[in-house]
Amino acid sequence: MFHVFHERYSPETGSEPLVALETYFHWLATGAPVNQAMPGRGYAKLETPLGGYDPERPCRVMCRLPWP
Repeated sequence: MFHVFHERYSPETGSEPLVALETYFHWLATGAPVNQAMPGRGYAKLETPLGGYDPERPCRVMCRLPWP
């Protein structure tokens, strides 16, 4: 089972999690052209919300929710 790596933890060379990650990364890159942008790369361009951006809105929404 794959575990989240703690910032102080570095897997040993050849360890199961590291080999699994390397295999997965290789599979992801299979057939990908080198030095070319792939479709779906990066972040999608989002439309501006109605009324514009409001940095205070998350607080107003979250403050109404009951705390677990």
